[in-house]
Amino acid sequence: MPQMSDGLRHRPNAALSTKNGVDREAHKSSTISNDQHEISSLNRTRNMLQTELERISHVSNALDSDGHILASTKEEYQSMQEETAGAKKSLFRLKRLEMEDSIIFWSAVAFFYLVCLYIICSRIRLPFLSW
Repeated sequence: MPQMSDGLRHRPNAALSTKNGVDREAHKSSTISNDQHEISSLNRTRNMLQTELERISHVSNALDSDGHILASTKEEYQSMQEETAGAKKSLFRLKRLEMEDSIIFWSAVAFFYLVCLYIICSRIRLPFLSW
C-alpha cells in the first residue's frame, strides 16, 4: 500500500474529503457563475419586458388619441350629413318651384300667342274662321 501521511492514516476518508472539498469549491464557484448568468439573463429579460411595456404604453396612447380623432370626425360627419340633408331638401324645393315657374312661363307664352292669333283673325276677318 502506498504510504500515507500520519493524518491520512488515521482517517481513511480524509483523501476523499479533501477531494470533495475541492469539488465543493468548484461546484460552489460554478453555482455562483450559473447564478450570475441567470441573474444577468433575468435582468435582460426584465429590461426587454420594460421596453415592450413602454412601447405598448405608447401604442395605447396613440390608439386613444386616434379614437378621439375618429370620434370628432364622426361627429363632424354627422353634422355635415344633417346639413347636406337640409341642402337636399332646399334643392328639391327649388327644383319644384323652377318647374312651376317654367309651367307658368310657357302657359303665358301660349296665352300670348293665342291672344295675338285671335286679334289677327278678328281684324282680317277670314271667312273660314268666323265665330
